[in-house]
Amino acid sequence: MQVVICGPNIRFRHGCTFEVHTAGCADLKRGQCRQDSHPLALDADSVLEVVEAMYSDQIAESDDDIDMYVHDFHFAPCCNALPYGDES
Repeated sequence: MQVVICGPNIRFRHGCTFEVHTAGCADLKRGQCRQDSHPLALDADSVLEVVEAMYSDQIAESDDDIDMYVHDFHFAPCCNALPYGDES
């Protein structure tokens, strides 16, 4: 699934650092992702893949589990089809 990651921004309405939407989401067309938040588009197969894309350096340099970083993300309702982890 193609997703757009908006952020970082500590002022998102959900108290998170990043907001994630699907590439065709109407919220993006209405300006949900502010221009100064530098949106990043990528293909992702799971929530954890999105998190890893943003925090790969921190995860590699620490003993932290990737699940510790999920709270920094708000996945918009358009992302409901995105599974949490590798479902295979």
